[in-house]
Amino acid sequence: MIVRVSRRNLAIMLLGALLFALGRLSEYTAWASRPLPKQEGIRIIGVDVVGCDFLPEEVVRSNVMAAGLRPGSVVRNGVLITPDGKRIPLQEAIRKARIYAMRSVIPGTKIKPIKSVHITVKRSGVVVVRVTEDYGLPR
Repeated sequence: MIVRVSRRNLAIMLLGALLFALGRLSEYTAWASRPLPKQEGIRIIGVDVVGCDFLPEEVVRSNVMAAGLRPGSVVRNGVLITPDGKRIPLQEAIRKARIYAMRSVIPGTKIKPIKSVHITVKRSGVVVVRVTEDYGLPR
């Protein structure tokens, strides 16, 4: 079956396709040239716990979040701003988070297997908690 299209209809369809393409192009250029939002600091999006063998990661994660390093907090100019509106110096919050993480115990016991904790806040917004557990006698 051969479909016949007159020149007039063909010109109208080509003009419509051209207008559609130009509209998309102008929409993209408007989007690309929009002003960037103001940088409001590093928004914390999560806590990643590395190095836990005996201790559940959730225990360490909840203790670090209790110090203020939790999703929703913002680090701006060396100050941690929690969702509650508290303003804590970042180094103080990291120090408290280390203390809280060191107090983590294995659930159902009083064993504190953590020997050392190193906490870093990445530019991506992830708080990385590196835990070193002591495999010797419990403290």
